[in-house]
Amino acid sequence: MRGEPGIPDAVYIVGKSNSGKTTIATKLISDLNQRGFKVAAVKHGHHAGEFDQPGKDSWQMAKAGAEAVGFLSSEKTFMLIKTQKETALRDLVRNFVGFDVVIVEGYKAAAVPKIEVVRRANGNGLVCSPDELLAIVTDIHFNEAVPQFSFEEIRELSSFVIKTLHLCATAE
Repeated sequence: MRGEPGIPDAVYIVGKSNSGKTTIATKLISDLNQRGFKVAAVKHGHHAGEFDQPGKDSWQMAKAGAEAVGFLSSEKTFMLIKTQKETALRDLVRNFVGFDVVIVEGYKAAAVPKIEVVRRANGNGLVCSPDELLAIVTDIHFNEAVPQFSFEEIRELSSFVIKTLHLCATAE
């Protein structure tokens, strides 16, 4: 969770499918951003998808065999790099120099402290072992010795992340 010098810290949001991971991640990103933090995000997926929409220039370049394709505009920057195996998350996060924190959705198997999202409707079991838990966002109570937040307590969760990571907003 704690990054190397010059590399931003990462917060891992994990849970079962349809538990609300993306909702929590996006609300956390929004709250941290409103508090002046520069936030990056990583979504871990299990399905290979296309970088861009079929027919667009970057898509055509990748399909033509380019090993890396970049896209720059005044609003967004994208980079697609073909790999032979999944890139280690730590190696990806190294590219986020200048950000205060990276919100990572997924990577249940990573050996890092995690915030687990558990919704009653998806069953009441945890996917993380107790020693992996940093906190739980849930609509039920667990007998775990970690902070637990409701789905409505985003500001409190954000404050917890700031305090736990000792974050200081990057001066613009």
